[in-house]
Amino acid sequence: MEFTNKDKKLIKKAPDSLKAGVKDLLGRKEPYMKARQLSPEEFYRIINNAIRGEKVVLEPLAPENVEKKIVPIGKILQMEEKEQPFLIEKMIPENAITGLTSETGKGKSLIALKFVMHIAKGKKLFDTFEVKKRKVLFIDLEMNENDIINRSKTVVGEDIGIDFIYQQDFLIDDENEFEWLVKKVKENNYGLVVFDTFTQIHTKEENSATEMKMVNKKLLELIARTETTILYLHHHYKTRGHEKSGARGSTDIRAKLASHLSIESRPGLTIEDLPRVQVIMTQEKARLMHRFDKIAFDYFNNPKTDKTEWIYRGDVDLKAKAIDKAKEFVMEHLEKGEATIKDFLAEVEAKNLSLGKETIRNACKKLEDSEKLVSHKGKGKGHNTNFYSLPAGQLL
Repeated sequence: MEFTNKDKKLIKKAPDSLKAGVKDLLGRKEPYMKARQLSPEEFYRIINNAIRGEKVVLEPLAPENVEKKIVPIGKILQMEEKEQPFLIEKMIPENAITGLTSETGKGKSLIALKFVMHIAKGKKLFDTFEVKKRKVLFIDLEMNENDIINRSKTVVGEDIGIDFIYQQDFLIDDENEFEWLVKKVKENNYGLVVFDTFTQIHTKEENSATEMKMVNKKLLELIARTETTILYLHHHYKTRGHEKSGARGSTDIRAKLASHLSIESRPGLTIEDLPRVQVIMTQEKARLMHRFDKIAFDYFNNPKTDKTEWIYRGDVDLKAKAIDKAKEFVMEHLEKGEATIKDFLAEVEAKNLSLGKETIRNACKKLEDSEKLVSHKGKGKGHNTNFYSLPAGQLL
Protein backbone atom coordinates (compact mmCIF):
# COMPACT_ATOMS: atom_id res chain seq x y z
CA MET A 1 0.00 0.00 0.00
CA GLU A 2 1.45 3.36 -1.09
CA PHE A 3 0.75 6.19 1.36
CA THR A 4 0.01 9.70 0.12
CA ASN A 5 2.05 12.62 1.45
CA LYS A 6 -0.94 13.54 3.59
CA ASP A 7 -0.99 10.00 5.05
CA LYS A 8 2.76 10.10 5.77
CA LYS A 9 2.41 13.39 7.65
CA LEU A 10 -0.40 11.95 9.79
CA ILE A 11 1.67 8.82 10.61
CA LYS A 12 4.63 11.02 11.59
CA LYS A 13 2.35 13.28 13.65
CA ALA A 14 0.78 10.37 15.59
CA PRO A 15 2.20 9.56 19.07
CA ASP A 16 4.23 6.34 19.28
CA SER A 17 1.38 4.51 21.02
CA LEU A 18 -0.95 5.20 18.08
CA LYS A 19 1.44 4.99 15.10
CA ALA A 20 0.78 1.31 14.28
CA GLY A 21 -3.00 1.73 14.51
CA VAL A 22 -3.02 4.91 12.41
CA LYS A 23 -0.77 3.28 9.80
CA ASP A 24 -3.04 0.23 9.65
CA LEU A 25 -6.19 2.36 9.32
CA LEU A 26 -4.68 4.53 6.57
CA GLY A 27 -3.61 1.38 4.76
CA ARG A 28 -7.24 0.24 4.65
CA LYS A 29 -8.94 3.57 4.09
CA GLU A 30 -10.80 2.65 0.88
CA PRO A 31 -12.65 -0.42 2.25
CA TYR A 32 -13.05 1.37 5.59
CA MET A 33 -14.71 4.44 4.02
CA LYS A 34 -16.88 2.24 1.84
CA ALA A 35 -18.05 0.05 4.74
CA ARG A 36 -18.91 3.06 6.91
CA GLN A 37 -20.08 5.25 4.02
CA LEU A 38 -17.62 8.01 4.91
CA SER A 39 -16.36 10.79 2.69
CA PRO A 40 -12.57 11.34 2.59
CA GLU A 41 -13.05 14.50 4.68
CA GLU A 42 -14.96 12.57 7.37
CA PHE A 43 -12.36 9.77 7.36
CA TYR A 44 -9.42 12.16 7.85
CA ARG A 45 -11.34 14.06 10.54
CA ILE A 46 -11.64 10.79 12.50
CA ILE A 47 -7.88 10.19 12.16
CA ASN A 48 -7.01 13.74 13.28
CA ASN A 49 -9.37 13.54 16.27
CA ALA A 50 -7.78 10.26 17.37
CA ILE A 51 -4.25 11.72 17.08
CA ARG A 52 -5.30 14.72 19.23
CA GLY A 53 -6.45 12.28 21.88
CA GLU A 54 -10.16 13.02 21.50
CA LYS A 55 -12.55 10.16 22.05
CA VAL A 56 -13.80 8.87 18.72
CA VAL A 57 -17.19 7.16 18.58
CA LEU A 58 -17.80 5.21 15.38
CA GLU A 59 -21.24 4.21 14.27
CA PRO A 60 -21.55 0.42 14.04
CA LEU A 61 -21.27 -1.08 10.59
CA ALA A 62 -24.43 -2.27 8.91
CA PRO A 63 -24.67 -6.04 9.55
CA GLU A 64 -26.12 -7.03 6.16
CA ASN A 65 -22.88 -8.62 4.91
CA VAL A 66 -21.87 -10.32 8.17
CA GLU A 67 -22.14 -14.10 8.28
CA LYS A 68 -21.05 -15.99 11.38
CA LYS A 69 -21.79 -19.61 12.23
CA ILE A 70 -23.24 -20.09 15.72
CA VAL A 71 -22.90 -23.65 17.05
CA PRO A 72 -24.90 -24.81 20.12
CA ILE A 73 -22.90 -26.68 22.75
CA GLY A 74 -25.33 -29.60 22.48
CA LYS A 75 -24.18 -30.14 18.90
CA ILE A 76 -20.53 -29.76 19.91
CA LEU A 77 -20.94 -32.47 22.57
CA GLN A 78 -22.07 -34.88 19.85
CA MET A 79 -18.97 -34.27 17.74
CA GLU A 80 -15.80 -36.38 17.73
CA GLU A 81 -12.34 -34.82 17.80
CA LYS A 82 -10.50 -35.15 14.50
CA GLU A 83 -7.03 -36.61 14.50
CA GLN A 84 -4.44 -33.92 13.78
CA PRO A 85 -2.56 -34.68 10.55
CA PHE A 86 1.17 -33.99 10.57
CA LEU A 87 4.15 -33.71 8.25
CA ILE A 88 6.53 -34.81 11.00
CA GLU A 89 4.91 -36.65 13.89
CA LYS A 90 4.58 -34.53 17.05
CA MET A 91 6.65 -31.73 15.49
CA ILE A 92 5.16 -30.19 12.35
CA PRO A 93 1.34 -30.32 12.09
CA GLU A 94 -0.09 -30.19 8.57
CA ASN A 95 -1.90 -27.07 7.27
CA ALA A 96 -0.64 -25.01 10.22
CA ILE A 97 2.33 -22.84 11.24
CA THR A 98 5.39 -24.23 13.06
CA GLY A 99 8.16 -22.02 14.43
CA LEU A 100 11.74 -23.25 14.85
CA THR A 101 13.67 -20.83 17.09
CA SER A 102 17.09 -20.43 18.67
CA GLU A 103 19.88 -17.95 19.19
CA THR A 104 21.88 -17.01 16.10
CA GLY A 105 24.40 -19.63 14.98
CA LYS A 106 22.85 -22.59 16.79
CA GLY A 107 22.04 -24.66 13.69
CA LYS A 108 18.42 -23.75 12.87
CA SER A 109 18.94 -23.72 9.09
CA LEU A 110 20.87 -26.99 9.11
CA ILE A 111 18.26 -28.73 11.26
CA ALA A 112 15.40 -27.30 9.16
CA LEU A 113 17.04 -28.72 6.03
CA LYS A 114 17.32 -32.11 7.76
CA PHE A 115 13.57 -32.00 8.45
CA VAL A 116 12.84 -30.86 4.90
CA MET A 117 14.87 -33.71 3.42
CA HIS A 118 12.80 -36.27 5.33
CA ILE A 119 9.54 -34.60 4.27
CA ALA A 120 10.61 -34.53 0.60
CA LYS A 121 11.47 -38.24 0.80
CA GLY A 122 8.63 -39.29 3.11
CA LYS A 123 11.21 -41.03 5.29
CA LYS A 124 11.01 -41.45 9.09
CA LEU A 125 12.98 -38.83 11.02
CA PHE A 126 15.66 -40.44 13.22
CA ASP A 127 13.93 -43.78 12.46
CA THR A 128 11.42 -42.69 15.11
CA PHE A 129 8.99 -39.99 13.93
CA GLU A 130 6.55 -40.74 11.11
CA VAL A 131 6.77 -38.38 8.13
CA LYS A 132 4.42 -37.49 5.26
CA LYS A 133 5.91 -37.02 1.82
CA ARG A 134 5.39 -33.53 0.42
CA LYS A 135 7.10 -31.23 -2.09
CA VAL A 136 8.91 -28.33 -0.38
CA LEU A 137 9.65 -24.69 -1.23
CA PHE A 138 12.52 -23.36 0.89
CA ILE A 139 12.68 -19.54 0.86
CA ASP A 140 16.12 -18.78 2.29
CA LEU A 141 16.80 -15.08 2.77
CA GLU A 142 20.00 -15.48 4.81
CA MET A 143 22.42 -17.90 3.12
CA ASN A 144 24.33 -17.17 -0.07
CA GLU A 145 24.61 -19.50 -3.05
CA ASN A 146 27.78 -21.23 -1.80
CA ASP A 147 26.08 -21.97 1.53
CA ILE A 148 23.06 -23.41 -0.29
CA ILE A 149 25.29 -25.59 -2.50
CA ASN A 150 27.31 -26.85 0.48
CA ARG A 151 24.26 -27.64 2.62
CA SER A 152 22.41 -29.29 -0.27
CA LYS A 153 25.36 -31.61 -0.90
CA THR A 154 26.28 -32.42 2.69
CA VAL A 155 22.77 -32.69 4.19
CA VAL A 156 20.51 -33.76 1.28
CA GLY A 157 22.82 -35.16 -1.37
CA GLU A 158 20.18 -36.25 -3.89
CA ASP A 159 17.65 -34.76 -6.30
CA ILE A 160 14.36 -34.88 -4.41
CA GLY A 161 11.32 -32.58 -4.20
CA ILE A 162 12.95 -29.47 -2.71
CA ASP A 163 13.03 -26.11 -4.51
CA PHE A 164 14.86 -23.01 -3.26
CA ILE A 165 14.49 -19.26 -3.50
CA TYR A 166 17.71 -17.56 -2.35
CA GLN A 167 19.67 -14.34 -2.79
CA GLN A 168 16.37 -12.63 -3.68
CA ASP A 169 14.09 -10.47 -1.56
CA PHE A 170 10.63 -11.72 -0.65
CA LEU A 171 8.00 -9.90 1.41
CA ILE A 172 4.80 -11.59 2.45
CA ASP A 173 3.24 -8.19 3.26
CA ASP A 174 3.80 -7.03 -0.32
CA GLU A 175 0.49 -7.84 -2.04
CA ASN A 176 2.05 -8.53 -5.46
CA GLU A 177 4.70 -10.85 -4.05
CA PHE A 178 2.14 -12.59 -1.84
CA GLU A 179 -0.16 -13.27 -4.80
CA TRP A 180 2.83 -14.56 -6.78
CA LEU A 181 3.65 -16.98 -3.94
CA VAL A 182 0.05 -18.20 -3.73
CA LYS A 183 0.13 -18.91 -7.47
CA LYS A 184 3.45 -20.80 -7.31
CA VAL A 185 2.45 -22.89 -4.30
CA LYS A 186 -0.69 -23.98 -6.14
CA GLU A 187 1.06 -24.58 -9.48
CA ASN A 188 3.86 -26.67 -7.97
CA ASN A 189 1.74 -28.33 -5.28
CA TYR A 190 4.12 -27.39 -2.45
CA GLY A 191 2.99 -29.11 0.74
CA LEU A 192 5.48 -27.17 2.88
CA VAL A 193 6.83 -23.62 2.61
CA VAL A 194 9.88 -22.76 4.74
CA PHE A 195 10.80 -19.16 5.55
CA ASP A 196 14.36 -18.55 6.78
CA THR A 197 14.02 -16.25 8.62
CA PHE A 198 10.72 -14.76 9.80
CA THR A 199 12.32 -11.34 10.27
CA GLN A 200 13.29 -11.17 6.59
CA ILE A 201 9.82 -11.75 5.09
CA HIS A 202 8.02 -8.62 6.30
CA THR A 203 8.47 -4.88 6.81
CA LYS A 204 6.51 -4.62 10.06
CA GLU A 205 7.65 -3.74 13.58
CA GLU A 206 8.20 -7.02 15.44
CA ASN A 207 7.59 -5.51 18.88
CA SER A 208 4.13 -4.32 17.79
CA ALA A 209 1.30 -6.78 18.50
CA THR A 210 -0.90 -4.98 15.96
CA GLU A 211 1.65 -5.29 13.16
CA MET A 212 2.52 -8.91 13.96
CA LYS A 213 -1.18 -9.82 13.77
CA MET A 214 -1.13 -8.46 10.22
CA VAL A 215 1.83 -10.71 9.29
CA ASN A 216 0.19 -13.76 10.90
CA LYS A 217 -2.97 -12.99 8.95
CA LYS A 218 -1.04 -13.27 5.68
CA LEU A 219 0.59 -16.56 6.74
CA LEU A 220 -2.80 -18.03 7.63
CA GLU A 221 -4.24 -16.73 4.36
CA LEU A 222 -1.48 -18.55 2.47
CA ILE A 223 -2.45 -21.79 4.23
CA ALA A 224 -6.18 -21.24 3.64
CA ARG A 225 -5.78 -20.54 -0.07
CA THR A 226 -3.21 -23.23 -0.90
CA GLU A 227 -3.66 -25.94 1.81
CA THR A 228 0.09 -25.83 2.42
CA THR A 229 2.01 -25.99 5.71
CA ILE A 230 4.42 -23.31 6.98
CA LEU A 231 7.67 -23.68 8.89
CA TYR A 232 9.51 -20.49 9.74
CA LEU A 233 12.82 -19.92 11.52
CA HIS A 234 13.17 -17.11 14.03
CA HIS A 235 15.91 -15.81 16.34
CA HIS A 236 15.94 -15.67 20.13
CA TYR A 237 17.08 -12.72 22.16
CA LYS A 238 20.72 -13.10 23.22
CA THR A 239 21.20 -15.04 26.48
CA ARG A 240 22.09 -12.94 29.51
CA GLY A 241 24.15 -14.78 32.10
CA HIS A 242 22.42 -18.06 32.98
CA GLU A 243 18.97 -16.85 31.91
CA LYS A 244 17.26 -18.76 29.11
CA SER A 245 16.38 -16.52 26.19
CA GLY A 246 13.13 -16.64 24.23
CA ALA A 247 12.00 -15.89 20.69
CA ARG A 248 12.34 -12.15 20.17
CA GLY A 249 9.57 -9.67 19.39
CA SER A 250 5.92 -9.43 20.39
CA THR A 251 4.25 -12.53 21.82
CA ASP A 252 1.78 -12.19 18.94
CA ILE A 253 4.51 -13.58 16.66
CA ARG A 254 3.97 -16.95 18.38
CA ALA A 255 0.21 -16.54 18.87
CA LYS A 256 -0.73 -18.49 15.73
CA LEU A 257 1.89 -21.21 16.04
CA ALA A 258 0.46 -24.71 16.24
CA SER A 259 3.91 -26.00 17.22
CA HIS A 260 6.89 -24.10 18.62
CA LEU A 261 10.23 -25.92 18.63
CA SER A 262 13.20 -24.23 20.32
CA ILE A 263 16.81 -25.34 19.98
CA GLU A 264 19.77 -25.22 22.32
CA SER A 265 23.08 -26.49 20.97
CA ARG A 266 26.67 -26.65 22.14
CA PRO A 267 29.89 -28.35 21.08
CA GLY A 268 29.83 -31.92 22.32
CA LEU A 269 32.32 -34.74 22.66
CA THR A 270 34.97 -35.46 20.07
CA ILE A 271 34.62 -39.12 19.08
CA GLU A 272 37.16 -40.70 16.74
CA ASP A 273 38.59 -37.19 16.16
CA LEU A 274 35.20 -35.95 14.91
CA PRO A 275 33.80 -33.00 16.94
CA ARG A 276 30.04 -33.27 17.46
CA VAL A 277 27.37 -30.68 18.14
CA GLN A 278 24.85 -31.67 20.82
CA VAL A 279 21.31 -30.39 20.30
CA ILE A 280 18.41 -30.26 22.73
CA MET A 281 15.07 -29.51 21.07
CA THR A 282 12.17 -28.48 23.30
CA GLN A 283 8.55 -28.25 22.27
CA GLU A 284 7.45 -24.98 23.84
CA LYS A 285 3.94 -25.17 22.39
CA ALA A 286 1.79 -27.90 20.82
CA ARG A 287 -1.73 -26.62 20.21
CA LEU A 288 -3.12 -29.35 17.96
CA MET A 289 -1.39 -32.53 19.09
CA HIS A 290 0.30 -34.51 21.84
CA ARG A 291 3.59 -32.88 22.69
CA PHE A 292 7.00 -34.20 23.54
CA ASP A 293 9.06 -32.43 26.17
CA LYS A 294 12.69 -32.49 25.08
CA ILE A 295 14.63 -34.66 22.66
CA ALA A 296 18.36 -34.79 22.04
CA PHE A 297 20.44 -35.50 18.96
CA ASP A 298 23.99 -34.89 17.76
CA TYR A 299 25.32 -33.98 14.35
CA PHE A 300 28.82 -33.89 12.88
CA ASN A 301 30.57 -33.66 9.55
CA ASN A 302 32.13 -36.94 8.42
CA PRO A 303 35.18 -36.04 6.29
CA LYS A 304 35.30 -39.55 4.80
CA THR A 305 31.89 -39.11 3.18
CA ASP A 306 31.73 -35.29 3.26
CA LYS A 307 28.20 -35.66 4.69
CA THR A 308 26.52 -34.32 7.79
CA GLU A 309 25.63 -37.31 9.97
CA TRP A 310 23.08 -37.48 12.77
CA ILE A 311 22.75 -39.49 15.99
CA TYR A 312 19.40 -39.53 17.81
CA ARG A 313 19.67 -39.60 21.61
CA GLY A 314 15.96 -39.83 22.42
CA ASP A 315 13.92 -38.19 25.17
CA VAL A 316 15.96 -36.22 27.68
CA ASP A 317 15.76 -35.88 31.44
CA LEU A 318 17.70 -32.64 31.36
CA LYS A 319 17.63 -32.06 35.10
CA ALA A 320 19.25 -35.43 35.86
CA LYS A 321 21.84 -34.95 33.10
CA ALA A 322 22.69 -31.46 34.36
CA ILE A 323 23.17 -32.73 37.92
CA ASP A 324 25.44 -35.55 36.68
CA LYS A 325 27.49 -32.99 34.77
CA ALA A 326 27.65 -30.75 37.87
CA LYS A 327 28.79 -33.69 40.03
CA GLU A 328 31.72 -34.33 37.69
CA PHE A 329 32.58 -30.64 37.71
CA VAL A 330 32.45 -30.40 41.54
CA MET A 331 34.66 -33.48 42.03
CA GLU A 332 37.27 -32.17 39.58
CA HIS A 333 37.23 -28.75 41.26
CA LEU A 334 37.67 -30.21 44.77
CA GLU A 335 40.82 -32.04 43.70
CA LYS A 336 42.42 -28.55 43.87
CA GLY A 337 41.17 -27.99 47.42
CA GLU A 338 38.26 -26.76 49.53
CA ALA A 339 35.59 -24.63 47.82
CA THR A 340 32.24 -22.91 48.30
CA ILE A 341 29.25 -22.58 45.94
CA LYS A 342 30.57 -19.09 45.11
CA ASP A 343 33.93 -20.61 44.11
CA PHE A 344 32.20 -23.16 41.88
CA LEU A 345 30.14 -20.46 40.17
CA ALA A 346 33.22 -18.33 39.53
CA GLU A 347 34.83 -21.23 37.62
CA VAL A 348 31.55 -21.93 35.78
CA GLU A 349 31.56 -18.31 34.63
CA ALA A 350 35.23 -18.42 33.66
CA LYS A 351 34.77 -21.61 31.60
CA ASN A 352 31.38 -20.52 30.20
CA LEU A 353 29.69 -23.73 31.37
CA SER A 354 25.90 -24.15 31.33
CA LEU A 355 25.49 -24.92 35.05
CA GLY A 356 23.32 -22.93 37.44
CA LYS A 357 23.56 -22.31 41.17
CA GLU A 358 20.72 -24.69 42.13
CA THR A 359 22.11 -27.46 39.92
CA ILE A 360 25.52 -27.21 41.63
CA ARG A 361 23.88 -27.06 45.06
CA ASN A 362 21.83 -30.21 44.27
CA ALA A 363 24.96 -31.96 42.96
CA CYS A 364 26.83 -31.17 46.19
CA LYS A 365 23.97 -32.54 48.28
CA LYS A 366 23.86 -35.80 46.30
CA LEU A 367 27.63 -36.19 46.53
CA GLU A 368 27.52 -35.56 50.28
CA ASP A 369 24.65 -38.06 50.71
CA SER A 370 26.78 -40.68 48.93
CA GLU A 371 29.80 -39.71 51.11
CA LYS A 372 31.88 -38.59 48.14
CA LEU A 373 32.43 -35.16 49.68
CA VAL A 374 32.12 -33.55 53.12
CA SER A 375 31.10 -30.07 54.20
CA HIS A 376 31.44 -27.79 57.19
CA LYS A 377 30.28 -24.32 58.12
CA GLY A 378 32.69 -21.41 57.98
CA LYS A 379 33.82 -19.46 61.01
CA GLY A 380 33.41 -15.82 61.87
CA LYS A 381 32.02 -13.70 59.06
CA GLY A 382 31.39 -16.75 56.84
CA HIS A 383 29.68 -18.84 59.52
CA ASN A 384 26.63 -19.48 57.32
CA THR A 385 28.67 -20.56 54.30
CA ASN A 386 29.16 -24.24 53.42
CA PHE A 387 32.73 -25.24 52.60
CA TYR A 388 33.05 -28.45 50.57
CA SER A 389 36.03 -30.79 50.32
CA LEU A 390 36.89 -34.38 49.46
CA PRO A 391 36.91 -36.91 52.33
CA ALA A 392 40.32 -37.29 53.98
CA GLY A 393 40.98 -40.67 52.35
CA GLN A 394 40.52 -39.25 48.84
CA LEU A 395 43.12 -36.50 49.34
CA LEU A 396 46.03 -38.96 49.56
